[in-house]
Amino acid sequence: MKPPRVEATETQTFDDEQARALLRAAEGDRLAALYHVALTSGAREGELLALRWSDLTGNSMQIARTLVRTRDGLEVSEPKTASGRRAIPLGPKAIDALRTHRVTQAMERERNGLPKATETDLVFASEAGTLIDPSNLLANSYYPLLSRAGLPRLTFHALRHTAATLMLGAGTHIRVVAERLGHADPP
Repeated sequence: MKPPRVEATETQTFDDEQARALLRAAEGDRLAALYHVALTSGAREGELLALRWSDLTGNSMQIARTLVRTRDGLEVSEPKTASGRRAIPLGPKAIDALRTHRVTQAMERERNGLPKATETDLVFASEAGTLIDPSNLLANSYYPLLSRAGLPRLTFHALRHTAATLMLGAGTHIRVVAERLGHADPP
């Protein structure tokens, strides 16, 4: 017996203007830098949520871990493949967003009575300084952000596809895009 054929679905992305609208709507949001880095780097949600300040060096971000959900809850683990461990260059706007985020995060930590951040602390953490649950991120930040921006309710993963589409549209070679995305077998 032949298994049923699965129809491929077209990947949905935001266009350039929609991406700008999302970033405008995120201004002032405590996770504005997350959206900026997601849209410009093509990193996966789990990679961004496991990112530490020590992973940011110069003008790049080192992907060395990812957030996964297990039976026991959220855990940080290593990427599945060797190509998943990679450095992603960051543009000046992403770097500025991260600098602003770090200052805001320090003020938030002080306000909440948490110790000063260290290099091993999470870049994108909850207000308590802990891992952000992806379900909470979607419900409490991402989907409300899309609504404020008047954008369609695409998945967070669409930001990764949008980043790739924007890079290709800007003339970045497909192999470079594939490497940034951490694809095991670039075309």
